[in-house]
Amino acid sequence: MTISLFLIPYALFLVFYFIFVFFNIYHLKHFAIGGAGTTAVVSIYVVGTGAILFVSAILLMEFDWSQSIDVEAIQQVFFPERIISPL
Repeated sequence: MTISLFLIPYALFLVFYFIFVFFNIYHLKHFAIGGAGTTAVVSIYVVGTGAILFVSAILLMEFDWSQSIDVEAIQQVFFPERIISPL
């Protein structure tokens, strides 16, 4: 089992986050009082989101995602006595 499995919850988070972002931007553009303030808020929101994604991508690229996880070693840390006997 490789640690790249941790990218699945991250990808799901990104999908739901982008749905939320586009939902918010749509409602700000269509239902907010138009003006410079609304445009500034949307711009800051988009730039902030882009900056967070950029930093996140840079930090994630530093890991070797092909490393494997020793599940039995993790189980020994959290469950020192064997709950289920090996087959």
